[in-house]
Parts: sequence; C-alpha cells; structure tokens
Amino acid sequence: MQAYVIWFVAAFILVGAELLAGTFYLLVVGLGLAAGGCVALLGLSTGTQIAVAAFVTVAGIVILRRTRAGAMLRSNKQEVSLDVGQAVQVIERKPDGSLRVNYRGSQWDAEFEAPPALTEASAAAGTTLYIRALRGTRLVVAAQPA
Repeated sequence: MQAYVIWFVAAFILVGAELLAGTFYLLVVGLGLAAGGCVALLGLSTGTQIAVAAFVTVAGIVILRRTRAGAMLRSNKQEVSLDVGQAVQVIERKPDGSLRVNYRGSQWDAEFEAPPALTEASAAAGTTLYIRALRGTRLVVAAQPA
C-alpha cells in the first residue's frame, strides 16, 4: 500500500473521531496527517512526511489555542456542576475545621470556601450551607448561595 493512502486513511479516521468528540484538536491532528499525505503524494522521504505532519499539527494547535474556538474549549473545562448552589445540612464539625454534611442522602466531607469565616454558628449541626464548588470528592461550602 502506498504511504499517502495510509496518511489519508489515518486522517479520515481522526476527522471521523472528531465528529464524535466535539473538540477541534483531533481535526487539527487530522489536518496534519493529511499534510503528511500530500507530501507523500509528492514522493518525498518518510522523514519529510513526518516533519511536515508534525509541523502542521503543532502550528494548528497553536493557532487553535489563540482563536475564539480555543477560548471556548478552555472555558468549558471550568467546573460545570449541577451540585453548585445546592443546599447541604451540617452533621458535624471535625477538629481540623472540616465538616461532615448530608447531601443527596449520603454523608460528604466538606470545607468552607473561606476558612477565616468559619464560626461555631456557621458550622453547628443542622445548619444549612450551600455548595460553591467541588474539589475532588470534597464539597466546598459557604453560608450564602452562589
């Protein structure tokens, strides 16, 4: 099989995967592979094909990260959680200042968003707090909803 066919088949597979993934990065890599295929079609060496494919891919990713589409991808990485803003009930305050709260029928570890604001009243059992964020499996809570 000719080298350019392999390049183009790989490019089409990545572009197809891009349609499923929804990021533009696989599309850029697919374009890099297509560029490698074009170079192979011209009959240049394998090293040149790889170098052109790599250059087009890296240049495309740099361009993508500087465009509006790249900014949208980065903003979508920010935590989007349906839990943010939900109320939790304090079960207990631990000696280290962390909390044990009841949320969705189970107990979770929690911590205050701003530790200096921690008071006995805001951490008393039965107090309602609101989820501000998630850090791993730990809820970050505050006295006021977000």
